[in-house]
Amino acid sequence: MFELAVDRLVGDRIRADGHAAVELWSAIANIEWTAPDGGTVSYSLRGAGEMVAWIREEGNYLDWYCSGPSGHVALWIEQALAQEGWTWTSK
Repeated sequence: MFELAVDRLVGDRIRADGHAAVELWSAIANIEWTAPDGGTVSYSLRGAGEMVAWIREEGNYLDWYCSGPSGHVALWIEQALAQEGWTWTSK
């Protein structure tokens, strides 16, 4: 559910811009995202890399592993996911 929301809301930007992909890695590594229904999702450093590679449709987790500061959510990502009710907290 979260992965599909991210792909739908910011996927085009992530695929087009490597810097945006690094910002996504930072926004999901060691962050807890809460869905509108109260469910939560979080990713390890490796899991965040896997998600970025999946959205970009290239490479693997090693291409993005520790590519940025973990636990930093860029405002544009926060605002995009908030459109569907997702919020975040640091772990």
